[in-house]
Amino acid sequence: VGYTLTGPKVNMVSYRSEASALLSGSTVVDLAASTPDGTSALTSVRFNTTVASLEAATGVSMASSDLLDVRVAIIGTNIYEYALLTSSNTAAAAASRADQQSADNNGIPLLRSKLTVVEVASEGDALPLSVTGLGPEGVRVTLLATHPFNTSFDAFERSFACPTNGEVLGLNCPLGPAQAHTCDFAHNGGLSYFGFFTCPHVVPTCLYWDATTQAFTSEGCSVEPGYTSNSVTCACSRLATFALSGNLTEPQLIIAMTATPTSKPSSEPTASPSRLPTPLPSSRPTLTPIPTKNPVPAPTFEPVPSPSSKPVLNPTASPTLEPTTGTTLTAGVSFLITATAAPSEADQSALKTTIAVHLGVTEGQIKKFAVAHTQSRRRRLQTAFRVGGQGRRLGYSWSVSFEVQQDLAETPHADSVTWVSSVSTLLSSDTFSSAVVSAVPSALSVSAATALVKNNQGASPAPTPVAQGPDRGGQNEAGVVGG
Repeated sequence: VGYTLTGPKVNMVSYRSEASALLSGSTVVDLAASTPDGTSALTSVRFNTTVASLEAATGVSMASSDLLDVRVAIIGTNIYEYALLTSSNTAAAAASRADQQSADNNGIPLLRSKLTVVEVASEGDALPLSVTGLGPEGVRVTLLATHPFNTSFDAFERSFACPTNGEVLGLNCPLGPAQAHTCDFAHNGGLSYFGFFTCPHVVPTCLYWDATTQAFTSEGCSVEPGYTSNSVTCACSRLATFALSGNLTEPQLIIAMTATPTSKPSSEPTASPSRLPTPLPSSRPTLTPIPTKNPVPAPTFEPVPSPSSKPVLNPTASPTLEPTTGTTLTAGVSFLITATAAPSEADQSALKTTIAVHLGVTEGQIKKFAVAHTQSRRRRLQTAFRVGGQGRRLGYSWSVSFEVQQDLAETPHADSVTWVSSVSTLLSSDTFSSAVVSAVPSALSVSAATALVKNNQGASPAPTPVAQGPDRGGQNEAGVVGG
């Protein structure tokens, strides 16, 4: 049973559902709307928790068959505008609207979406339950941005050469104060060098209204990777009134240099220098991670396997026109890790265990697990943007690839497409990245994962792409300094 209310100021959906169905992980509410560019989109709500967790979060005893009332409302008026006046002309308010025209700047923090209320109540109860502590991804709310975000990240990237010591180079950043770099050969032992700079840009922030403090806060909410200019999904640990705002990232500088030549050969082979500088990996994940190729065995003197001298007693079965009906799925997965050292056996074991835990499989279901690595020499610098020391260090890039096998019947998914999308999402989440950094001491950051179904009932569909989000503002890798 459900009802929909549509008006110029309020759009609302209200319906009744069993607790087990409500918390199953599927999308429970979709509200159609139009984005600022005129395209159609949805505001959606999806619960990702259990009845036991909801009991703990509300303090109310309930069973799987108990009925709950769900209410989702989009409010077209900023009813908290007066409360936001206390934050007028603050640094946070300026950052939330840094990409807006001056005519839009009235001093208070800019809400970049309509207010979206998400409530759950016991059957027939007019008062909603107070729901907190659901976990970092207990509820996912997709909000439409009324003030779009710029997702053309290349527009904020700059590269330059420093051939002259003391030369001042303007970086011409679109947002924030004017940025410049003063060439200082001390960064590279008295030699010229190349630089790569990421300008400040506005990224989404997920907020909710805290009735206790009478203010908006982002504590317990995070932005899921893969947001677009008009649509952002917030993963939160509670139910509340949600809204989007913006935050201005810090500038980032990477210095690239070559080692000073010596009269003796190095202990390890080095790559021949290119005619043009090769950029170091960016602190933001690349849009299309490329998996490493499988190792090729050396050729043998005889065919492998050797031909038999007698005919085979049992001929192989004739090929059939219909695909096989097995339900065991295999996905090839790859992602990159930036680290401070080469991967040890202990690192690889801990990484494999972390992957198995987050995918909900055993380590035996992870096949062909391989970790390759490359290294480059970089210098960590601290510019005028941040105070600190400097030093030379080696940066390592690990390329992780493996296959994961799982029976479709053992998953909550209806087909291979949703299953492989779930694999990509789980291994691209902030939760997985934090777990890897915690389990592997030398790991600094993890890129988003790419997954490809390798068999699905006899057919192999196209790979499932994972949209990349920007670098989370203010997070730096080895060799990267923040402003």
